[in-house]
Amino acid sequence: ELDDPAVKTAFVLLLNTGARLSEVLRSRWEDFDFEQRAWKIPRTKSERSQTIPLVSGVVDFLREIPREGDHVVPSPVRPSTHRHNLTKQWDSLKRTAEIEGATIHDLRRTFGKRLAQTAGLHIASKLLRHSDIRVTERHYAPLGLEDLRPAIEGARGQLLNFPKAK
Repeated sequence: ELDDPAVKTAFVLLLNTGARLSEVLRSRWEDFDFEQRAWKIPRTKSERSQTIPLVSGVVDFLREIPREGDHVVPSPVRPSTHRHNLTKQWDSLKRTAEIEGATIHDLRRTFGKRLAQTAGLHIASKLLRHSDIRVTERHYAPLGLEDLRPAIEGARGQLLNFPKAK
């Protein structure tokens, strides 16, 4: 429901790619290959280029977005440059959704946690572009007892059958 297409685009990318806010804000149209459904980030936190796969829905969305210059998320003041933050927009979104205490980086954490739960820790780590899987495990997919219990329940037939107590 966001009115500003650039802001909407930023949140679509944050929610569907697990990219960092700085990567989304600096993104350029030339970095996207719609045919290959990929986004090549020329300079990441680790100072190297990396490529993120894009799902069809994101590609379709990006194809429809009006373009104002080279940046996917242009500055409203100077469209030849990119936005530098989404603080006001994030605060407005949180108020509208009645969410308290969340940071914009929590979108990346949520993306990582969902991936870890559905596709496994290794895939989540690769898609978050972590150099060490332990970072993913510690910050994006910490497992508590309730996360571990279903694995044991699922493997129950392959584990020791317990005798009746009496």
